[in-house]
Amino acid sequence: MRWIFFLIVTYLTLSIQSGLSSLLVINNDVTPSLLLILGVFVSVYAPQTTTLWAMLLLGVLTDLMYPIQGAGPVSDFVLVGPNAVGFMIGGWAALQLRGIFRRSIPGIVATVLVVCFFVELVVVAAMTVRGLPWPVAQPLEGWSAADELVRRFWCMLYTTLLSIPVIYLLGGLQRLFHFDTSRSGQSGYVLR
Repeated sequence: MRWIFFLIVTYLTLSIQSGLSSLLVINNDVTPSLLLILGVFVSVYAPQTTTLWAMLLLGVLTDLMYPIQGAGPVSDFVLVGPNAVGFMIGGWAALQLRGIFRRSIPGIVATVLVVCFFVELVVVAAMTVRGLPWPVAQPLEGWSAADELVRRFWCMLYTTLLSIPVIYLLGGLQRLFHFDTSRSGQSGYVLR
C-alpha cells in the first residue's frame, strides 16, 4: 500500500469528519465514524500487517479527535487507547471476515457493521473498567455503560448506513492505494 496516499486520504477523511461534524450529528449524540469506514476499506484489501498498523493509526486519531468529557474539577481530557485498541481488534475481525464476505459494496458494508460492533464494544468495556473503583482509578462521573451502549449502537447503524456511498467513492480510488498483493497467499481483489 502507498502510505503517502493513505495518509493524504486519512487527512482528508479526518478533515471532513471534524469539519462536517455539526452537519453529520443526529440528536446531539449520534455521529458516524468516517475513519472507521476508511479503516475497513483498507482492511479488506491490504495485507495483514498493513491493516493492523493502519487501524492503529486511525484508532489513535479517533482517540485524539474525541476528548472524554470530565465532570467536577476535571475538564475534558484525551485518553489515547480505547479506540486504538478497538480499531486494532476490529481490524483483526475484518481480516477474519475477508474470506466470508465478497469484495463487493454489500460485503464491505456488512464488514463495517461487524467491525464497528467490535470497536464500540471495546471502547465501552475499556471506559467501564477504567471507571471501576480501584485504588488508583477515579471513576468517571456521569458515565453509564448502558447509556453508552445505546448511543454507540445508533452510531454503529449510522456509520454502516453512511458507509455505502463512502465505500463506493473509495472504490474509485482503489488503484491509487496500490495494495500490495504480490506476497504468497494474497490475491488481487476487485470491488464489484
